[in-house]
Amino acid sequence: MKYFCGKSKIQSFFKESDNTPATSIKKAEIMFAVAIVEHNISMRAMDHISDVIKHAFPDSAIAQGFHCKRTKTASLTYNVLAPVMKEQLISSVKRCVSAAGRPVFSIIIDESTDVSCTKVLACAVMYFDNEA
Repeated sequence: MKYFCGKSKIQSFFKESDNTPATSIKKAEIMFAVAIVEHNISMRAMDHISDVIKHAFPDSAIAQGFHCKRTKTASLTYNVLAPVMKEQLISSVKRCVSAAGRPVFSIIIDESTDVSCTKVLACAVMYFDNEA
């Protein structure tokens, strides 16, 4: 007969949630980046908003550690949020099918050249998602 000599606390069997201040700061920065993109606010506004947050909440460790100006907001948007949102858009459009099983969506393409002679190709996808 074998005996087990060790003792384990019940907490050792559960994964602790990652609620460290560093993780909370990252979550706040991503939430602000999402809000900036969602409401079509200029990323230059984050230069000011970042400082306002620190001054408005001086007793908060998260607010004091919040460092998300326009360059970091742009980086979060392009490198973190865009790939996730692109995958969500693709899966959502793939679900849009008619009763006959054909895809039902429209793609609108607009080419233009801005004042700096930079060519821009904008693509818009129009669809209706019942699950959204």
